[in-house]
Amino acid sequence: MHAYIYARFSTLEQAKGSSLERQIADCRALCDKQQWEWSPDRELKDEGRSAFDGANRAEGSALATFERDALDDKLPPNTVLVVERLDRISRQSAVQVLNFVTRLTDRGVTIATVDGERIYRRDGFDFMNLIELLLKAQVAFEESEKKSQRLAVAWAKKRERAASGDKRALTRRCPAWITVDDVTGEYTLREERAAIVRRIFSLATSGQGKHLIARTLNKEGVPAWGRGEGWHASYIQKILRSRATVGELQPHRKIGGKRITEGEPLPNYYPAVIDEGLFSRAQADRQSRTGMSGRRGKRISNLFAGIAKCGACGSRMTFRNKGAVGEQYLVCDAGLRGRSCGFTVHFNYPAMEAAVIERTLHLALDERHFAAPMEVRKLENELAEHSRQLAELEGRKRRLIDLLSRIDDLEVEDQVRQIGVEASAIKSIIKNTEGKLISARGVTSPKENIARIRRLLTAMRSEDEMECAIARGTVQQALRSLIRSITCEPESQIVLVDLGEIEFCLDRHGVLQSEGSREPGLSRLLELRERGWVMTKYKDHPALGKRRR
Repeated sequence: MHAYIYARFSTLEQAKGSSLERQIADCRALCDKQQWEWSPDRELKDEGRSAFDGANRAEGSALATFERDALDDKLPPNTVLVVERLDRISRQSAVQVLNFVTRLTDRGVTIATVDGERIYRRDGFDFMNLIELLLKAQVAFEESEKKSQRLAVAWAKKRERAASGDKRALTRRCPAWITVDDVTGEYTLREERAAIVRRIFSLATSGQGKHLIARTLNKEGVPAWGRGEGWHASYIQKILRSRATVGELQPHRKIGGKRITEGEPLPNYYPAVIDEGLFSRAQADRQSRTGMSGRRGKRISNLFAGIAKCGACGSRMTFRNKGAVGEQYLVCDAGLRGRSCGFTVHFNYPAMEAAVIERTLHLALDERHFAAPMEVRKLENELAEHSRQLAELEGRKRRLIDLLSRIDDLEVEDQVRQIGVEASAIKSIIKNTEGKLISARGVTSPKENIARIRRLLTAMRSEDEMECAIARGTVQQALRSLIRSITCEPESQIVLVDLGEIEFCLDRHGVLQSEGSREPGLSRLLELRERGWVMTKYKDHPALGKRRR
């Protein structure tokens, strides 16, 4: 018989004990006694997977892979699955356990348990074996169900305690930069790790993406925590998205092996590493990078990623670098791939970048892109908190409206109206705070702002990889906050840069052709038409008449 040994435990805390080793040792002993062939490469382990909610049989588990191989007839003849007890396979209902066992035995797989040295075969089931199997399965199921109910009640009480302001830890399982004080039982910061989290957010708000942040920390030899070696972009992203960094806990529970949210978030549960303002700025910067095509290189080669579009088909303009000087250009991605656009006109990227920066950088770079003074930071924190409150109210309102669509309840209607009143008040506060913030950001003198911009431009040309990347990231974020669109017209071979109030036009080599206010703007368009430069986006303008080709 070819023996496969299966071992499992439910919680990762059990990994600190000897449960897994004991199960495997007992199963090996049974194999030796029965003279079944076993080997370490046929030992299947599911660590931290519950058999009560079926997680140990979900996709990706060792048992699910074994079951699929059995059903697909990929296992060798005379295979036996050896487990410590039947409940290591499943603690679900007796019917579900019986279905699992019969599915495997029908495929010729024998199941053996160390407990009682029971052996279940396709042709070996008698009435007593069947009754025993069902009884064991039902007892295990009822034990797990009672335990689950007790845990649910206990956790509900813990959450109520936390919501009332009790600072004692619900569990020792917490974010990696936090630990539990053995004396007070409260969460405290691990300062050496908290400093790294603050650094990650600082890098993110300076324009660096998750890949560049991970590379920066690894290059500097900053110690990583967790199982992985070094810092990974995926973990950087997880930290940047986590509201635990501002002290918030979102309770969860497992249903069917899946982790789902339960109840409202609990603010001020963990000690905060950063403030709401910094967290909100990091999210805004992350969202602003959404839609940027491709993974950014070490120096962020294309500052116009996600902004520049083809005027003929609307597709993104993709960046190409042939390596030689003057061989960096933008070209329509759809045209390049022979899809919906027939144009492959090359627009000189270095010349475009220089021209756009020259005409816009002094407008784009404001206080947000440099160290904010204390007044600005205070207002940003207030704005972030009010925005969070508004988002929560709108979320509650959506849920209540959904409830009203299914039931007719006057109390729910009153709650919806009350939320509307509260939301209107918060919107007024947000508008007022935004006005104060605009005023507060104008504290820097023009001379100092020019000096800062010059330093930034110098850093963009630095041979130091990190200095250059950070500077270009800052400029990219600034340009994205100012420029509405960059339209590259392949027919007329011009570039229209739209700043909202004003816009300017370059040829494909970055030479300025015209500049002016966006409204009325018609005289400039008529002038361009006379010169044969009519943009696709204006083809239906009534004052232009038939479009020139």
